[in-house]
Amino acid sequence: MKTLIYFEKSGIKSVSETNPLPVTILPGSSEFSENVNTNNATTPVRLVNGETGKSIEVTSLFVSSQTATQVTLQDGDGTAVLGPIYIAANTPHSSSVQIPVASGKDLNFKTSTATNVTVFVSGVKI
Repeated sequence: MKTLIYFEKSGIKSVSETNPLPVTILPGSSEFSENVNTNNATTPVRLVNGETGKSIEVTSLFVSSQTATQVTLQDGDGTAVLGPIYIAANTPHSSSVQIPVASGKDLNFKTSTATNVTVFVSGVKI
């Protein structure tokens, strides 16, 4: 399965701003975007709730931290799905990604140090 990052303008989804090929979200799937701010994520913090029969596909990631730390994305069982990502103090990290999380499992994150951190993810539940 491949994930497509799409551009949306005026409610119309397309491959990019310059390529108007339309994008269709599959029936039964749902888009999500979640933002979590916390001052201590040394134990896993839930980003996205898993749903029975649906896997999570993260397509966009943004992380910012007040102090240098490592951020790891994990499934609900604590298995790393991405990371650790090394984050410098006050230097946001943003990327388009393709991170699958197994069906029915939550998506969590944790940091290597207690610090103020913001994590934003978006994607689709398939």
